[in-house]
Amino acid sequence: MKNSITLSFVFCTFLLGSGLYAQSELPKKKTSGNTQTGGAQKPQNKSGDERPVYQSRPITRNPIMIAPYYFPVYQNNGNQGNQNNNTGPTPEETARYNREMAKNELRRALWDMQSDEQSFVIQDVTKPFEIKGTKGFRVVFPELAFVDSEGNPVLGEVELKMTEFTDNSEFAAANLTTMTTDGQLLETGGMINLEAFSGSDKVQLQNGKTLEIIIPQLNDQKGFQTFYASGTYMVTWSTSPTAQQSDTNSNKKFDGYTIKMLKSKQNLDGKDVTFSIFKNWESLEDYVNSNLKVPTETRANIKKDGIPFLFTIEFNGLGKIKDVKAKYPEYTKNSLISEMIGKIKTILLNAPALSMTDGYLQAGKPYDIMFATAKNYTENIPVMVNMPMSAGKEMPATARETNANPTEKNVNDFAMQGSQLTKINCDRFTNSNSTDTQAFHFERADAIVYVVFKDQRSLIQPTGANGNYVLRKVPTGTNVRYVAVIYGDDGNIQMAVKDAKTENGPVKFDNTEEFKAEKLKKYLNEI
Repeated sequence: MKNSITLSFVFCTFLLGSGLYAQSELPKKKTSGNTQTGGAQKPQNKSGDERPVYQSRPITRNPIMIAPYYFPVYQNNGNQGNQNNNTGPTPEETARYNREMAKNELRRALWDMQSDEQSFVIQDVTKPFEIKGTKGFRVVFPELAFVDSEGNPVLGEVELKMTEFTDNSEFAAANLTTMTTDGQLLETGGMINLEAFSGSDKVQLQNGKTLEIIIPQLNDQKGFQTFYASGTYMVTWSTSPTAQQSDTNSNKKFDGYTIKMLKSKQNLDGKDVTFSIFKNWESLEDYVNSNLKVPTETRANIKKDGIPFLFTIEFNGLGKIKDVKAKYPEYTKNSLISEMIGKIKTILLNAPALSMTDGYLQAGKPYDIMFATAKNYTENIPVMVNMPMSAGKEMPATARETNANPTEKNVNDFAMQGSQLTKINCDRFTNSNSTDTQAFHFERADAIVYVVFKDQRSLIQPTGANGNYVLRKVPTGTNVRYVAVIYGDDGNIQMAVKDAKTENGPVKFDNTEEFKAEKLKKYLNEI
């Protein structure tokens, strides 16, 4: 897990005996590789319940990379006696080349219609926070929401990337449809894609954690719910999230509960860094847990694993921990761990000099570490931190509760819940029971066909290839616009548009026109 943060190196000078000793940096384990730099983003305002709200920062979109398609290389060897000596491409090869060039032009056009990705750099994920996109989508994250690929909690800075999809052209550019995985038609209130990174490593939402997703300006909210993406070429939707990490140790024997220090990965120049003992590179959590003896009476009071307790530590110029504090003392006080605080501080303050794997410690900088109640397995396994720090206390207001007192700005906003980071869709079923099928045929040509619904926000695509495409379960008598982009063996791209009511049977276009990207976008969005 690699975290992204800007680091200023500290140069410390120490007077040792009668000589002057200068140490420019704390011990570092030798490693190789490039670093990634980034800057922390300050939240620009707060929500009504004092939750920090992060605004997006722009991301420069890279140009689309399209692999070139080449003709085969032919050579005339001067073999006059060979009447079948080919010196150029066959008609089939020419047609294949022309179609590839046409598809490349279409890829560029769709690329330019994509919705912009937005970046949010979250400084502290140990407390709830909110992000707000440029189109008005808001997402509220709970405290300690993220885990790495090994199931370890993520501390410190995390970069979130969000893309908002509201227009039909954006759906088309991202291969998003409004159909379920079993072919039922949906009406969408808007879609987003969420990803979280610690440096260049993707992290996930922890099991048991829930997002609050607020969809802007959804006037008729009846029946809308959360859907999750399935597939990549043509994205469809399901109400069930894909499988995420789970407690694979649930069947293992354990000896009651205890309290452990969890693996703490930190932010440093986009690198995945952990604390280690400098002299032998033993991890700090292994050192602490081998020395931390939890009293029997304390263990007897623990009834649940995954309850977190956060501390901050600071280092001196020699890599020794010089200060240990509870990050949220009002929560730690009178808690399961309150009687252990003195022991924890003593172990940490007496620890040998530390270093960071693949990074430098910064003297005086506070770093977060985490302890949690855990099942007392004999093996060292990740602990799922699935209990809120405010357990037993009044929880902060959620976005849904905030919207209970609507203002003119949020009166039509709709809040729903999500349980994973992926493409998320706010949809409702159209309850169509139609079994009608529509067919599209294009002579000696391929095509991309979009069906845009005029009376609701829905866009679907028929499936097929080689000029033949089929759309099933189409609601009969619905006002739609058919938009087809057609390209054949000559490489020319044409468009066909037809406004009609749906009916069973073939769909035929009367006329075609020259393809223009701006016209395609207009035809998709002007409904």
